[in-house]
Amino acid sequence: VRADQLRRHVPPIGERHVDPGGVANDVAVGQEKAIRREDETGTASVSYRDLNTVDAGKIPDDYEPPEDENNDEKDIPPEEDKVTEPEYEIPDVSDVTTLYANDRAGFSLLMPRTWYYASFGPVDGTQWKVGFSDTELEESEGAVITLSLLEEPGGKAYKKIDDTYYVFDGPADLTEVMEKMADSVEEAD
Repeated sequence: VRADQLRRHVPPIGERHVDPGGVANDVAVGQEKAIRREDETGTASVSYRDLNTVDAGKIPDDYEPPEDENNDEKDIPPEEDKVTEPEYEIPDVSDVTTLYANDRAGFSLLMPRTWYYASFGPVDGTQWKVGFSDTELEESEGAVITLSLLEEPGGKAYKKIDDTYYVFDGPADLTEVMEKMADSVEEAD
């Protein structure tokens, strides 16, 4: 429907315009396939079908899209080549100075001075689990470094006291920090 057919301004898209004679004209976007028909009262009406479809015709079997010079996939590095910054603060080993003591599990150790901790108790098959992070945490999944009390060694660093292994795990770039934390583990008296 064109504006000159309406003899008025074109209403906003999606709204209806009704001529004084009672014929409704829809304003829409897309391909206009209008069917004029009369309803039971004899008033002409217009309905639109397939407003948002485009008939491009049959694409030939031998058609190849043109090469886009600006979309050279050779210049896009693969995902594994992208360097991502760690999402945590990497403390200096000399900042592993704050005492963490767990009276219930009976041990203490040094942790990074500006970091937070959360004790999770005996979960995930451990005798005890503690998480350490540069941001506050409530779930073990939020920990950057985890300490698990286990019956066997593992992780990036550990210390054995009696029959218990104090196992530290976390990102490889924090191995020195975890080693200092492991070296500082002591049983409570």
